[in-house]
Amino acid sequence: GPAYCDKITAAGGKAICHTETGLIHGYLRARHSVDRARHSFTRIVEAIDALGHGDWPG
Repeated sequence: GPAYCDKITAAGGKAICHTETGLIHGYLRARHSVDRARHSFTRIVEAIDALGHGDWPG
């Protein structure tokens, strides 16, 4: 969560924290049937793709 992200950046690492408030643990299993889970999964995939191309947001 945010505290872990803060510790990483304080130690000189790179981290971004996105909190999906209101979604339950394991919500990504519902990505095929729940719009909010689908949109979150899409953001995750796009972020991983960007990192794979060497793009770091911010």
